[in-house]
Amino acid sequence: MSDLQTNPEPYPCALGVYCDCCFDEWEGDFIVTDADTRETRMEIVREYVRQNENWRCDDKGDYCPACRIEEARGIA
Repeated sequence: MSDLQTNPEPYPCALGVYCDCCFDEWEGDFIVTDADTRETRMEIVREYVRQNENWRCDDKGDYCPACRIEEARGIA
């Protein structure tokens, strides 16, 4: 098996996040590098959906706009 080469150049990559309540998914293309860890990539997409799609992503979970309201009310 050959060693994998890492690419230092940024490239587009599809990243997504699932709602922990209804399992709805949001996916988009982001610029990443091979040096970005899984955690870094997840925070890239989570920050985007928090800022632009009205998701709530924190230590309690990832919630789409509809479930975010239910979760805040204690319904979810």
